[in-house]
Amino acid sequence: SGDVHEASTFHTQSSYRPDESIFRPTHIQVTQLRYDITSTLIPSMYGGVLTTDYRDDNAGFMLSLLGRYSIEQTDTHTLQGHVINFSGSEDNDFSFYFILKFDEAITSEVVKKEGEDGHIIVRFGNIIQQTMRFGTSFINLEQANLNVSREVKQTADDYLNKSLNEWEGYLNRIEVEHQDTSQTATFYHNFYRMFLFPQTFYEFDEDNQKIHYDTYSKKVRPGVLYTNNGFWDTYKTVYPMYSLIAKEKYEEMLEGFLTSFNETGFLPKWLSPDERGLMPGTLIDAVIADAAVKGIRSDLMEQFLVAMKKAATVQSENSNYGRQGTLDYLKYGYVPSNYHESVNHTLDYAYSDFCISQVAKTLGDNETAEYYAAQSLNYRNIFDKETGFMRAKDAQGTFRENFLDVRWGRDYGEGSAWQSSYAVYQDFAGLIKEHGGEQPFEKKLIELNNQAPRYNVDGYGFEIHEMSEMAGLEFGQLAISNQPSFHYPFLFSYI
Repeated sequence: SGDVHEASTFHTQSSYRPDESIFRPTHIQVTQLRYDITSTLIPSMYGGVLTTDYRDDNAGFMLSLLGRYSIEQTDTHTLQGHVINFSGSEDNDFSFYFILKFDEAITSEVVKKEGEDGHIIVRFGNIIQQTMRFGTSFINLEQANLNVSREVKQTADDYLNKSLNEWEGYLNRIEVEHQDTSQTATFYHNFYRMFLFPQTFYEFDEDNQKIHYDTYSKKVRPGVLYTNNGFWDTYKTVYPMYSLIAKEKYEEMLEGFLTSFNETGFLPKWLSPDERGLMPGTLIDAVIADAAVKGIRSDLMEQFLVAMKKAATVQSENSNYGRQGTLDYLKYGYVPSNYHESVNHTLDYAYSDFCISQVAKTLGDNETAEYYAAQSLNYRNIFDKETGFMRAKDAQGTFRENFLDVRWGRDYGEGSAWQSSYAVYQDFAGLIKEHGGEQPFEKKLIELNNQAPRYNVDGYGFEIHEMSEMAGLEFGQLAISNQPSFHYPFLFSYI
């Protein structure tokens, strides 16, 4: 409110008191100390409502439009536009569309404006409250307008009650009897965050049919799609939990992942919004296999088996898609050391091969099941019995020289040999045997935990936060904050 020196975030920002604010899954509420303005934001799936209480004259609202943008005023109560701001996409013009509808009229003139990294200030005169309902879309402005039109008659309380009911529906799926409020708060904080990803990436057209924007072909297509998920991080945590307490969503997500395959030719690895190709492996295979053995979306498994086998046998010309070093893995039984993070690729492919065999088994395809079950033992090809670690080999079968067990990166993904040598979920009994039996295996695990949390940064050239987190924990090489070590506490159980 009032005059501002310049239309920028820096010149308009205000402090606030966190302890007097509300930050909940359902809504946020913040009072800006500079202006004495209280704003409450309640989201919906495709939009939301922002209620703002003003104290001073000349009420205003600023839009920060980072990236390429276009905005225009269509009437005294409505703004519309789009912004192009993303970190990688098959579509260089991938756009986020929005419609903003204000209860109180806009008093300043907002002429159509296009540009890059812009800030637009809208004025409403001397009002004490403004309510803005907004609709968003990744399809087009018409769809954004349709999305907001479905909610335009809702009050802020309607938005909030709907949000409350939806979140209660998820958060009540696990009942906590523990009475330690600090631990209960930690549990619910993490439980809430678990439901944030992957994100719904489809919308409903005027006939209430599910549609989505396919960035690969740059076309609007029918069907469901999900995005913003890296399977490397979620395959053995989020999705197994979904299979138990959010089966209906899991079923639809699987349908969406099959949509990704049908539109790009490969199953997704890391979606944001489309395939980014980050991290080792094709660990969506584990998500599919978990569903298959639990009887979830059995109707999709024949198509999934075709898709999984393609990634296991065909090398994509685009490194973002499918496996890296596919043909060399098939030739040598491991991914050679000339590939980045070759150890993790090898271990993850072996586990994926096991997952393929499990899906094939549920379909009665015994030949495929037996072949990939044998392939799943390829982890043995990079196990060094002398050091007790998984190590990188070149194409001639020679382990990389100058081995250092605490060197992060290079041959390993976000870890060293200590964090990356136990990813053999399909055959822990075999891994114990490779170590020489239960006693040597147990001795190695104790050594893993009972040492200084040392790390060498040569593989990255700098310290990554996962190194810092491991060192801060002071539990040897147990980097429990990151995916490769999630299963470590259970390894003693296999002895």
